[in-house]
Amino acid sequence: MILSNSYVIDVGTSFSAPRGKQLQKIYGCPALFVEPDAEALSHIQTGPRDIKVCAAITSFDGSTVFYFYQDGTHSLLETNLEQIHRYIDGYTGKPARKEDWQCRKQIRVDCFTLHSLITRHRIDRVPALKIDTQGHDLEVVKSLGPSLSKVNRIECEVQVTPFEIYKNQSKKEELLSFLREKRYRLIQSEAQTYGQEENLVFQRCWWLDFFYRCFKRFHRFGSWRAAGA
Repeated sequence: MILSNSYVIDVGTSFSAPRGKQLQKIYGCPALFVEPDAEALSHIQTGPRDIKVCAAITSFDGSTVFYFYQDGTHSLLETNLEQIHRYIDGYTGKPARKEDWQCRKQIRVDCFTLHSLITRHRIDRVPALKIDTQGHDLEVVKSLGPSLSKVNRIECEVQVTPFEIYKNQSKKEELLSFLREKRYRLIQSEAQTYGQEENLVFQRCWWLDFFYRCFKRFHRFGSWRAAGA
């Protein structure tokens, strides 16, 4: 059982199989569910300490456009209709049809950084963060800002096709590079959707954090000694 004000966070909640509910059972703490589709969010059953936020997560606080495509598929990003025929549709197992991936509806939704939500709800520890935002996962991770140090485990998804499914989608190597720099290591990778996407799991390297803090203190002490010499 995890004490203190700890929450697992589920960004891009699937009402049919919400990962946040599974993480609650694993870590024994409430969940923060974040989903800009109000109808999908309304189906999530929550406990007394759980939090539901109808909003998108991105690099700023305010509002932004949210796109709806075929059932179960929506994103802050536009689909790359010029290349979408090269994608094997996860629903049909056949080359994607442009008409299925055209925007059926777009609405303006509230948006926040994860740092803003973590600060607002006074969350001091995140044992697990799950992200599924259809091409926007790296921006969600970056939106943690200084709150990244509170997150122990990150589960996210990246597209690995040689073309963009979504315009300006997150790139796997950029995500790996960013999280390595922040002292996370990749502990699991699982291909899905006919090898066109991967689910990635990262774990924070607390021992690297310890040595990094020791190095900074030693460096500051050495600079102080040199200045006083």
